[in-house]
Formats: sequence, C-alpha cells, structure tokens
Amino acid sequence: MITLLASGQSNMVGRGGGGVYEFGPRVTVWNNANDRDDLTNLGDQFVSPDLNQNPFVNGKNNLAIHAANYIAKHYNCDVRLILVAKGS
Repeated sequence: MITLLASGQSNMVGRGGGGVYEFGPRVTVWNNANDRDDLTNLGDQFVSPDLNQNPFVNGKNNLAIHAANYIAKHYNCDVRLILVAKGS
C-alpha cells in the first residue's frame, strides 16, 4: 500500500478540468473538506473517490487523484490519497 500526501493551492485543489474521471477500485481518498479557513471537517475515513464529494471541490479534477490512479494501475497496489489544499 502506498499513501500519497498532496498539498498546495489552486492547482492542487482542482480548479480546472482534465485528467481521469473514473478511478480504479484500489484508490481511496481521505474525506476531509478542502478550500476552508478553519479546522472543521478534517475527515474520518478513506473513501472511494467521487469528484462531487470531499476532498474534491466543485467536481473538478486535480493532479493528485490522477497520479494516485496511475500508480495503482502501474504497480498493481492499493493507493491512499490525502489531499490538503486551499485555493488562493
């Protein structure tokens, strides 16, 4: 199992389109809320990726989930993604 931590600003939180929109069963994401100014909604479990749910914002894609999906397929292993980003 591989755990990825992705952090950054607008590009990391997913301000644009592109990349993959269907994810393999070996990829999970921590369900924290992003693009926040406080410490609420820090998440409580790894879940299947859904671009319309946390940790994603406004259904947009980002580099981190694309990388997690590629690594899971390439190495045939489980990949967990923790995405912490704030657009600014």
